[in-house]
This record gives sequence, C-alpha cells and structure tokens, in this order.
Amino acid sequence: TPTPVLRVVPALLAAFRAEGAQPTGTFEDALQAVCLEGYVRGREEAIEKRVRRTHEQSVAPFTLAPGVVVLRLVGDLTADAIVATIEELGRALFRQDARACIVDLNPLAAPTPRRARAVLTAEELARTLGITCVFCGLDARWLEELGDVDVTQLTVVATFAEATTLALAAAGSRVARASRIPSALRGLLR
Repeated sequence: TPTPVLRVVPALLAAFRAEGAQPTGTFEDALQAVCLEGYVRGREEAIEKRVRRTHEQSVAPFTLAPGVVVLRLVGDLTADAIVATIEELGRALFRQDARACIVDLNPLAAPTPRRARAVLTAEELARTLGITCVFCGLDARWLEELGDVDVTQLTVVATFAEATTLALAAAGSRVARASRIPSALRGLLR
C-alpha cells in the first residue's frame, strides 16, 4: 500500500517549513502526485521483474530425440538471460551426450545487437563440445543486428521442421514413418 509514501509528504513539507520555506498548495499537490507516481512506477517495475524472472526460469532445453537437444528462446529475454539459458543448454548437451542441438529463435522477441550476439554463444558452445548447432528463425532482422559478425559458418534454416531434419541427420537419427497397419485394420473393420 502507498501509506508510507503518503506519510513522507507531510514529513517533507514539515522539513521545508522548519527551514523557513512556505510551500504553496500547488507545490504540496505536485509533491503528493510525484511521490504517488514514484510508488506506482516502482511497483510496476517490481512486477515486471518478477514476471520476467519467472518467464526466464520457465525456458529450458529439452531432448527431441536421442542425441538432439532443443532450446526454444521465448519472449522478451535479456541478453544476460539468453546467455544463462544457453549455459543450461550446454549442461543438457553434455548430460545427454548430444551430437546436435537446435536453437529456435522464432518465439523470441525482436532482435537487438546484444541479444543477437548472446544467441551466438550457442554456436561457440556447440563447437567447443563438437556438436552441430542448427539455428532456426535467425532471419535477416537478426543478421542485420549482428552487423560485421561472420555468420557464414552457422547452420541456419527458416523453419523448425528443417532444423529438426538437419539435427536428426547430424545425430545419426531419422524420423520414421508411422506404421500403416493401424489404418489397414481400420479399413477392414468398416
């Protein structure tokens, strides 16, 4: 509640008067408004931080198939949060003995230079571990934010489906077609 803020205003006015100043009614109203506005903005910032922290903690790498780990970067993550999440990706790659990873940027908020450079830490990590890293959603907007960074060595595709195909191939896996037996049996039962 803003009760402490409302108590600050009379204390400030008393201090002004003790120094010999005579605040006007307009000044008192403005001081009250500024203090309440500061309180409201502070609350909004605290709530935004809490929501961002909860969201950042909810993004985690997952295993798509044996040897393939996926990291979907979602929402309005800061560059520091992206790096921390990619560090978690590194731990997951090591634990899973992965041979490929997919970093999906499609759900991530608009690129900035810091976010774009943070995303590239996934490639550095993958190279260190000897793993293929496939980016999807690393489009022209992201490449523009990277500026003079050489991206010719990156594996970049447009869709998650393409990324999945490349990552599975790098891991020595493939997507098998479902058996046609259940549909054939359904045909006999009609």
